[in-house]
Amino acid sequence: MGCATSYSVEKSIRLDLDEWEEYLINLAPEDEKSIRKRSLFPVLIKYGKRNCQELFDDLGFKNHRLLYFLYELFVGRDFSAIGFIVMFGWFHAKNAGYLLGGSSAMTQRMAEKFTSLA
Repeated sequence: MGCATSYSVEKSIRLDLDEWEEYLINLAPEDEKSIRKRSLFPVLIKYGKRNCQELFDDLGFKNHRLLYFLYELFVGRDFSAIGFIVMFGWFHAKNAGYLLGGSSAMTQRMAEKFTSLA
């Protein structure tokens, strides 16, 4: 479904998610159920100020090896739960990733290009 019609609407994103959810509901009261239940708002509100340890604890993993792996990568650094969720969402959608060969290979190519310009 798209939007083919132009509307006069204040386009605003609020920094406070509760406030933005209410803004959207006021804009489209008939979509309140969709805004509240079938959106990212519940996830964003639940994990917006929480870290990965709280996310992993909520997920209820039982395998100690998996927990060790996740905790070693994300918990000791107080990594944001939302950051974790968004990062893997981007990876899944192929909107983000890691450089093949790592950043060292990229910086080497940049240095070679720079020196070839002189």
